[in-house]
Amino acid sequence: GVRWDYFERLNHRATAQTMGLPVDGFLAQVGEPTEAQLQALYQAHRDDYSFPDSPEPGFHEPEKGKFDYFKADYEKFASTIEVSDADIRDYYEKNKQSQFLYSGFQVAPPKTVEPAKETEPAAEEKAPAPETPESSPAASEAAPSTDAPPSDPPTGDTPGEGPQGNGGDDAGAQEAEASEPAPAAESTANEPAAAVATPETTPPSEAAPPAEGGEPDPATAASENPPAADDKPADAAAAKPAVPSIEPDESLMLPDSILDGPNPDYEPLWRVEERIRELLRRQRVGDKVRVVFQRLADAVDEYANQLADHELLTQEQGAEKAGPAPQTPDWAKLAAENGVEFASTPLVSPFNVAETELGKSIVNGNQMFAEAAFAALRLRTPRNSADADGNQFLFWKVEEKRDFVPSFEEALEAVTRAWKFQQARELALKKAQELAQQVNTAGKTLQEVFGDAGTYQVSETGEFSWLTESAARSPDGAPTVPQLTELPGVDRAGSEFMRTVFNLQPSQAGAALNAPQTVAYVVQVTNFSPADVVLRESFMVAPYRTYMGAGLEEERDLVQNWIAQLEQEAGLDWVRPPDQRMQ
Repeated sequence: GVRWDYFERLNHRATAQTMGLPVDGFLAQVGEPTEAQLQALYQAHRDDYSFPDSPEPGFHEPEKGKFDYFKADYEKFASTIEVSDADIRDYYEKNKQSQFLYSGFQVAPPKTVEPAKETEPAAEEKAPAPETPESSPAASEAAPSTDAPPSDPPTGDTPGEGPQGNGGDDAGAQEAEASEPAPAAESTANEPAAAVATPETTPPSEAAPPAEGGEPDPATAASENPPAADDKPADAAAAKPAVPSIEPDESLMLPDSILDGPNPDYEPLWRVEERIRELLRRQRVGDKVRVVFQRLADAVDEYANQLADHELLTQEQGAEKAGPAPQTPDWAKLAAENGVEFASTPLVSPFNVAETELGKSIVNGNQMFAEAAFAALRLRTPRNSADADGNQFLFWKVEEKRDFVPSFEEALEAVTRAWKFQQARELALKKAQELAQQVNTAGKTLQEVFGDAGTYQVSETGEFSWLTESAARSPDGAPTVPQLTELPGVDRAGSEFMRTVFNLQPSQAGAALNAPQTVAYVVQVTNFSPADVVLRESFMVAPYRTYMGAGLEEERDLVQNWIAQLEQEAGLDWVRPPDQRMQ
């Protein structure tokens, strides 16, 4: 059940209409708090940080920094680099032993037919079957069956199904004809359920004799005049096992004649050609950017040394003797001369720096920017980073502020707003629930009910899933962790918003707050895809590793809650605040 939940978060898609009610719009309806209420809120959260995606308040001011940086756009550099076929062949020959050993091809598993169980009596104890015109050797030679099975077994997805995966009736009949004389096939045709359940066929001695009065046996008539596809016997349909019919990926299949041969030592070049091309292009972009960034880093270092010398001289001899500070270079001009871009961040904290393009990058291939760029980084020290799209950055810190806990008086304005905001959330969510009920009662779409009213703005989301898995990879080559899908018209949707959406029925409206609980949304689902049966069949054959990342958020919450429980059970009481940097 848990795996199914994670699989759905990546593969179940919805289309919806949304309408947002900002909590700020309800602040005027909230009364004034007492000082006791404000003091209680301040004491409860004075040491906590305020996280952008958390509804909980925090009055501890985090450390902040301002950064300048150069950006080398990967696509811009890659467009100037050509990788020839000769380069690809040369790389392949030099590295096939270490990188391109044969790993096999994915093929559809062949059908297997279990050997018949030895339940028949010994040959000497069996009465010989009466020879009929249909079962005589001469008749068999004169009138060969037009439904003879192929020489190779069919390659369906499940045992007992034909090549198109349409059930086991035809395949069972063909297997019966291949292993038994014609009367056995006639008997099997009257028992399609047995053909599906096991590969055994009816022995010739058990074939039904003609009915009295010269009337043909119903089984014989059925075999000579098979029913239409829509007129199959009810017992056959009921006995047929419910198995998924997932078609194999034909692009990865090879003829049996090749598969039966010896495996090659290495992957064929055609199979890895594009991978090598992109690898060589990335390497050459990296080499080119490395040269450019080294030249720019030298310029940053030179300016930093001049500024450090001036500050030292000012301390030793005074500002008058030290003279004016060195002029900041024209970084934008220097960037243009080297084919890169220059930009700066505002004063940001480790908690909101990820809202900038620089803050989304990775340092040294394995360290998040927020972990590497604040307290541990000195002013004007150039460092390199890269993002998942291959863009590279050369950045340095130009300003910093240490973290501190403000007094109640210093935080009074923030505490008052936080208290009012908590009360306004309840009002906003209640209003959103009333509007959702209004849509359900009307039996219309959100757009039809409120789109022309002018009071609210209705947005179309397009098709989306709960989580989105990026096709890009991190600089160290590892796949990226699935992220909550960003929706047009919805600010930081959050897990509760997604849970509400995917618990609705088509055309049903509901209400939910976003992750930081700053907006209450009315949301109406217009469609789900794919169909439930397709989604379940895909789930049954999908390896867990392909969707296990959908559970990482809950895994993290589980660990955090476990630690909090241990601290509570142990009666942990900090004599001094924990080291905030280590947190």
